[in-house]
Parts: sequence; C-alpha cells; structure tokens
Amino acid sequence: MMLYAVLLVEDHQPWLDRWTEDILELRDDVLVLCANTIVKAEELFEQCPGVAVIVMDACVPGDSQNTEFLVRSVRKTFKGSMIAASGDAHYRKELMAAGCDYECTKPEVPQKVIELLGDPA
Repeated sequence: MMLYAVLLVEDHQPWLDRWTEDILELRDDVLVLCANTIVKAEELFEQCPGVAVIVMDACVPGDSQNTEFLVRSVRKTFKGSMIAASGDAHYRKELMAAGCDYECTKPEVPQKVIELLGDPA
C-alpha cells in the first residue's frame, strides 16, 4: 500500500491532534507529519521530499503572521498542494498570495486534505 505524507504546520497542539485523528479516521494510507515551529517544518520538508499535501497555519508559533516566507521557500521546489489554514480570512489571503493553492478554516482542514489526496489507491 502506498503512503501519502501530509505535513501539518500548526503551533496549537489541539489542532494538530484533531487534524491527525480526523485524517487517520478517514484514510489509512496517510503518514501525518506535524511541525509546531517553522524550523521543524523546514526540517520535515527537507527530510521527507515525497510530501503530497502541506497544511500551513499563518502564525507558527504565536499570534503574528510569520509563515509567508516559508510558503515562498517551500513553493520553489514543492509541486504538491498547499493549504492556507487560518481562522483569519486576511491571513489566508496572505498565504494564498505567498503560494498556497487552497484556503480553509481550521475545522475544514481534514476534509480538504482528504479531498486533495483523491480516491484511495
């Protein structure tokens, strides 16, 4: 069975836990990678070149938008789908402008990831 790697970049652990649980409930062919800092996200992206989907929070960590440069950097080589996930519509728009393909609110993340992965192999 082929595994699809999904990188979740989010500093709020309850969201990471919820997204991971919901995604794994819906699909058993997904490897979920979690990063709660920008440095960890960069490390995981470098270590796992086969990532299929990246979910990007706007503020990692904290409450100030700080991940646009990471989106731009990742987008230079990443050809997969990147989701801007934030409760703030302005932050989502900024991440979209930086290179994300899709946007959604945080509760919508698991369903969007599953949608982007397509039908199970």
